[in-house]
Amino acid sequence: MANIVDIKDFGAKGDGVADDAAAIQQAVDSAKGIPVFIPPGTYLLSKSIILPQGKTIIQGVGTLKKTGNFGGTGLLVDSNGGATGLIVSGIGLDGNEANQSLQSPHYQVGVRLDRSRNVVFDGVQLYNTGFRALDMRYCDGIVVTNCIFQNCGVNIGGSGGANSNSGNAISYDFCKNLVVKGNTFRRWGDSGCDGIEGQNIVIENNIFLGASYFGLEPIYEEGGIGATGSDRVVITGNYVQARKGIAIEPLTKSGRDILVSGNMVKTNTLCGIFVTGRADLGFSISEIRIADNMIEMTYPGEEANGGIYIGANVFDCSIERNALNGNGDASNSNEGIGGITVRGDANARNSDISIRNNTVTGFRGYGIYARYTDGLTVESNICKHNSKQYSPVGYRGDIYLLGCRDAGCSGNTVTVDPLHASNAIYFNGSTCTVGANATNAKTLYGSVDSNMLPSRFDRIEIGGSLVSNASDLPDAGAFRKGDCLYRTNPEPGGYVGWVCTAAGIANKNAWAPRKAYTVGTTVNANNKVYRCIGAGTSGTSAPSRISGTITDGTVVWAYVDALAVFKPFGLIGS
Repeated sequence: MANIVDIKDFGAKGDGVADDAAAIQQAVDSAKGIPVFIPPGTYLLSKSIILPQGKTIIQGVGTLKKTGNFGGTGLLVDSNGGATGLIVSGIGLDGNEANQSLQSPHYQVGVRLDRSRNVVFDGVQLYNTGFRALDMRYCDGIVVTNCIFQNCGVNIGGSGGANSNSGNAISYDFCKNLVVKGNTFRRWGDSGCDGIEGQNIVIENNIFLGASYFGLEPIYEEGGIGATGSDRVVITGNYVQARKGIAIEPLTKSGRDILVSGNMVKTNTLCGIFVTGRADLGFSISEIRIADNMIEMTYPGEEANGGIYIGANVFDCSIERNALNGNGDASNSNEGIGGITVRGDANARNSDISIRNNTVTGFRGYGIYARYTDGLTVESNICKHNSKQYSPVGYRGDIYLLGCRDAGCSGNTVTVDPLHASNAIYFNGSTCTVGANATNAKTLYGSVDSNMLPSRFDRIEIGGSLVSNASDLPDAGAFRKGDCLYRTNPEPGGYVGWVCTAAGIANKNAWAPRKAYTVGTTVNANNKVYRCIGAGTSGTSAPSRISGTITDGTVVWAYVDALAVFKPFGLIGS
């Protein structure tokens, strides 16, 4: 039995003139698992090579190229039921897209696989495909290594008209157990590598060079790497230069368990790493880790989303140890172009988001911006020379938290340009615990500032002291000395608010003699707070002890704590 099947033994010419489709199909059908060898040369195909269901090995150095009147879809297409054990190595696959006359570009692909299993593409060159270079659906166990994809998913003037198409180099819709490693992608339409509802996907150590790398205008949105509604995805060690570097979002289902780490992303238009859910469809992204990436933006356009963008309906997301550089451009008025943006919605809030140990430098918008997020941690980040958008002063802060709940902000180092930002950190409508942050400008916590309009907030803590809004003195709750309450309805002749001058429990119900009290009622007397534990009528002397039970007439009291004392501050002129 022969060790290889040479297609020239079946009449293939490889002269770039003859139609070799029939000869190559005959060679493939007769191989029965023996490697099919493609010698040097250009082999024109007028129709697809149909791959049998059994094991097929195609190797060599020659190129399979579509004729101008190609009547199939892909150069290689699996049979009904999919191929098993397919190995393709070393050859070239040329879609000749610019010269196609019969097919819509959306039907033109390099390879089409449907329900194939245990497939390897190694060292293959795929180029000039109209829609997708490697189009896979419902496949399992695919390895793509050391391949080159060029002008794939790009219509460059064929049947669909110039620049009319928007496809992918690799599409892995509904596939599982896919490895894409060590490949080079040079110019594509929509995405270099993307798929819908993938599972167990690894995209590692690839190079993605979009149209801008070659000084060309992008054909379409041009995302480098995508995972659409996919689970258990690892995207690591890639170099990506594209309009939108890496995109994680749902379309037909939610996505979860995703790692994006160690990538280098350069973008000049949209976003470095883009993650969002779809509340309108009921889909989310959860359990995602974005760590140790380097992101560089240069002169982004109006529609840009910034370095790392987290949209609404994202849960359990950590953003750690990333380095982001905005290159200090201030020519654009889009305030959304920030370093790290977490953009929840009032009706689709994010939750459990941590932003730690990142370095954010030179963005025209905020260094870190988060809104409508519950359980937010902003910790140990370095933000330098962001907020470049406005001059003179207009930006509220390099770290800006809007409408967040149960947030923490501590250990950050913030350096702002005083020509552009009046504050280092700014909170608006947020419930936040604030620890020590190193800044070169003041931190504004929602109160009135001379550089901007008054702002409102729910409750924050600054170095252990509470700052909050209140319409009146509180009647419950524990307070510490130095806690401040700002009046929500200040009036001329009144005060800005109240400051706690003695720690304790707030209580406005003063003890009264000869009064009936029920169990659970709290009162204050002699700068102390007591709770009724035995109903009755009080006597003539207010309780004063701080231990044991206190009998007062027929009432029995228990000591609770000292009474919090408040004093007004900030007299408002009439």
